Amino acid sequence: MMLQADPSRRVKMHGALSKDRALRLSAEIKTLLEQSPDPITITIKSPGGKIEAFFELDELFNAPEPANADIKIITVAHRASSAAACLLVAGHVAYATRRARILFHGTRSKPHNGIKILKREYALAMAMRLDRENRKVAGTLAKRVVARMAARYLELKPPAQSRFVQDNPWIFFKNFADALRPQLSSPRAEKLLYESLDRLKLILAVNRFYPARVPRQNSMSLAPLEARLCKAVIDYEAKARSSGDWSLDSTAAAELMMDYLLARDHLRGEHLATVRNLIRAVGPRFFSKAETKEYAKLKKTKPAKAEAYLLTRVMPCLLGFWYFASTLCHRLLSGENSLSATDAYWLGLVDEILD
Repeated sequence: MMLQADPSRRVKMHGALSKDRALRLSAEIKTLLEQSPDPITITIKSPGGKIEAFFELDELFNAPEPANADIKIITVAHRASSAAACLLVAGHVAYATRRARILFHGTRSKPHNGIKILKREYALAMAMRLDRENRKVAGTLAKRVVARMAARYLELKPPAQSRFVQDNPWIFFKNFADALRPQLSSPRAEKLLYESLDRLKLILAVNRFYPARVPRQNSMSLAPLEARLCKAVIDYEAKARSSGDWSLDSTAAAELMMDYLLARDHLRGEHLATVRNLIRAVGPRFFSKAETKEYAKLKKTKPAKAEAYLLTRVMPCLLGFWYFASTLCHRLLSGENSLSATDAYWLGLVDEILD
């Protein structure tokens, strides 16, 4: 059900998302925040713009409490491309009009300092920088997408009909993807879904390298884990492609590096706070009847144990949803991905479609 939007608390993001426009929009939002904690609606009609401008607005959306403890930023897309599409997804609640067109692509860059001839060293550095920016954007979007993706699962596949089995979690998510497939309206959206599922399979295969808690120390403390993870990714790809004509040439090596970096982003465990919050919000809905009964009993008598019981039982499943959301957002930033409002809904990019 759509949140009721107050017309007096509506701001427009129409036109290109430039740094100047982001600053003006930020000023409008801050003024409204000072007046009331009620929801603020941003209507989006934009061909795109600067990803730096998107990050400035996203930082405002997620300002530390208590400044916006109960604030809801509602985004509504009529047209949203590039950085504006990211802005749409970043809303605490996101809507798309039925005829909205939503376009995603990766971050882009032009050669600097009047460079006319692109040398190999510069090209490699640029490629790695763009991939790093894409992974940063993907991680930001995944914080919203994971909850929406879990909601789509609950809408399509009640837990009683498809239980999560920790020994083989990929089957659970493949069944989920197969249930999503008929809902999608375009081959592009279907391709995105299954490309993401393929990358998820790799993430889950090397998941033993993601401890529940990793000390927040300098990056050198992660070196042994990084080395093991890198080898695990190479071993996985070599085994997965052993039946085909595949070798570790320069193209394959570049793909392996991107896979490794995508997996490595989770080593420090910053995403666990997002997953725990999601578990507290919807975790009990993933319980079996017996688990629901036990959880209710613990809540009445031993609240602390009830919390531990919830996290322990549901964490593996919803952690899998985080990885799925992360891989999907990463794939969104590969190539040109034009989506309908229907596709955006079923892929977890928006909360609802408006007529």
